[in-house]
Amino acid sequence: MSANARPLMTLEALRSVPLFASLDDEGATRLREQLEFELMPAGGTLFKQGDEGDAMYLIE
Repeated sequence: MSANARPLMTLEALRSVPLFASLDDEGATRLREQLEFELMPAGGTLFKQGDEGDAMYLIE
């Protein structure tokens, strides 16, 4: 995978999240294009208690 390439969550995987289940193809595609993929090692820390909320995480 090149440095500029990023994996894309499938529309089906995105729609498996109840919050996004009702999105049509266009809406789901637009949302998917805004996602940032971040690889975390098992046991890695995404955030700590008390951190300001500035992101939403979808964990596969």
